[in-house]
Amino acid sequence: MECIRQGIGLSETQVPETFLVAEVGGQIVGRVSIRHHLNPALRLVGGHIGYSVRPRFRRNGYAGQILDLALTEARNLGIGEVLLTCDADNLASRRVIESHGGVPETRNSQDTKFKLRYRITT
Repeated sequence: MECIRQGIGLSETQVPETFLVAEVGGQIVGRVSIRHHLNPALRLVGGHIGYSVRPRFRRNGYAGQILDLALTEARNLGIGEVLLTCDADNLASRRVIESHGGVPETRNSQDTKFKLRYRITT
């Protein structure tokens, strides 16, 4: 993982990223990837931050806590504004992003589902 964070040995489609795991009481509840910069594919779908909470731990506020920490880490990496994307039908993720100051952009129909794009200043 340290090589990926430092950008060592990455393919042309990869970018340096920091990968963190969220743990509570010795159990992994979720994870987050913070991409240090964006390539064309990540500018379209993916963005700077991708996070997930394991199904059995959802609806406990962990997504918001994970995003808080990811935004702090992004700021520490010198990323002043992050791009986040989510499926238009993912209401929980939309709420988390919007509650953290996510400003919506336009929809992207490149996938089979509409993706929503948000910007957050770190």
